[in-house]
This record gives sequence, structure tokens and C-alpha cells, in this order.
Amino acid sequence: AVKEYKIALEYRPDQIQAMGELCWCLGQIDKPEEMLEYAKKALLISQKRCSKDNIGRFYFYIAQYYKITEQYETACDYFKLSINNKPYFLSNYVDMAYCQRMLGNFDKAIELYEYVKKKDEDYANNIGIDDLISNTSVDRDYNNREMIHIKLGVELEKKGEIEKANESFFTAVQRNPKHTMGLFLLFKNELKLKKDYYEIIAIGENLMSLLNAEDKGFGTTFYIEMASMGLAKCYEIIGNIEKAQEYTKLNSYTHHFNEGKKAEENKELEKATAEYEKALEIEPKDFRSLDALIDLLFNTRQFDEAMDYAAKGLI
Repeated sequence: AVKEYKIALEYRPDQIQAMGELCWCLGQIDKPEEMLEYAKKALLISQKRCSKDNIGRFYFYIAQYYKITEQYETACDYFKLSINNKPYFLSNYVDMAYCQRMLGNFDKAIELYEYVKKKDEDYANNIGIDDLISNTSVDRDYNNREMIHIKLGVELEKKGEIEKANESFFTAVQRNPKHTMGLFLLFKNELKLKKDYYEIIAIGENLMSLLNAEDKGFGTTFYIEMASMGLAKCYEIIGNIEKAQEYTKLNSYTHHFNEGKKAEENKELEKATAEYEKALEIEPKDFRSLDALIDLLFNTRQFDEAMDYAAKGLI
């Protein structure tokens, strides 16, 4: 089927129906990068034609790419864009609920599942919505046990009891070694205590490996910015200047990315564009900034500029 759709597109490169079916097929055979490439091309054509239904359809496929690659915050952003154009397509809500669950936003996930159940009970029963709600509730209850230690640590930190706070953060991390919030708080306070810089570096590097595997939404990149600043300081203290410079550079372009996201959220689109471009000047392979800039240009209908940056990303 993929071969046939590609042949059809050779004759008519703007054939939206073929692009949509091709995107679906590519998703089914585990080729998300290629699916994303066709979805973005189709989205551009759909936006030029002002076809809300197709705009929603291809935002959905772009969201699927970020869901498949475990970039859940970004996936949610695209599911919302799809819903804005195609609100009746319930798969958007189901898949966004999955992403919210993976992000730990369990109440939001349950709210989305219940919305689907209310809108179409037959569809909800077919996908096992009650089991999804039940399993998400179990996840929420388990996660809350970890969060008890995080909250206790935060309260102790406010009182200036840093070592006791770290004991609580360490307990949370023991329960879940991939708990990035617990690791970040532990790393931050160990920097304050200045006990063993090699141990602090080990915590920081573990944190960075987890953060780099996560969705690069604003919350994650804030942690990356702060953690890279701390690691640069630690490596400088122990005399590893090369690693210190590496993390100083990472901190610099991550800072511009974060500033761009803030500006975009505040509708300061020119400032957002400038910040993403500054990040790319420092690190041309910063795909977070590249993706954010391309999406911003698409959404503000600066299609030629968007395609130029998209081409750079393929080099």
C-alpha cells in the first residue's frame, strides 16, 4: 500500500487523500519519521487550502509522531491543535489522555477518558475505556506515594533543613529511579551542600540522561538548563574544563529555547522567533529549537521560511 500511495503522489504531489492514507500506513509499519515528513507537507497544503478537517487530520498525525517517540508534552500540543480543527475526532482525546498519563497528569487523563465515554459510549466500550480509567487511577495512587516524599522534602527545604530534605528526595528516587523531579531536587540541594563533587556529578549525569530521553517541553528544558549549569560548575571545580565547556554551551542554547517558549506562550511571536534563532546560531543541531521554530512559522503562515528551516533539518 505504501508503494502504491507513493506512486500516486509522484503523479499528483498535492493529493491530500493519498497523503493521509500514506501517513496512516507509515504509522502502522513503525516509520514515524517518514510519517512526520508527509504529515507536515500535507499540513502545509491543507493550510493553504483552508481545509479545517484536513488540518486537524494532519495535526493528528504529527501528534502521533511525538507520541510514538515519547515526546508527550509536544504530542499534547499537537492533539490540541487537531481538536481545534476537528473536535469530533475522539481518537485525539484518547491518545492525548495516554500522553497525559505518561506525563503523570493522571486526573487530566481520566477527565479526557470520561469525556470520550460521555460523547460516544459504544466507541468507549470498544476501546475498553473503563479499564483505561481504572488503570490510570491505580497509576495515580502509586505516584502519589512518591509525591508524599517530594512534598515533605520541599517543606523541609523551606525550613532550611537541606540534609533532611535530601533524605526525602532520595527516598522518592529509590522508589522510582526515573523520577526526574526527585533527582533534580536532590541534585540542586547536593550542589548547595558542596560535599562530594564526583557524587554530585553522578547524580547530575543520571538526571541528564533521563531528561534527554523525555519530551522536550518547557518543564523538561527548564530542568536541562538548570542541571547543565550545575554540571558545568562541578566539572570546572574538579578541573575537567572540556566537560565544563560542553555543559556551558548546552545551558546557553537551552536558555534561548526556554525564552522562546515563554515568549510564544505570551504571544510575543517575534521575540520567540528571535530566541529560537539565537539557540540555532549556538547549536544548529538543536532539534527542539528547530521544531519549535518551524511550527511557529507554519502557524503564522510563513510557509517559505518554515520550509527553509525544515530543509536545514534534513541536512
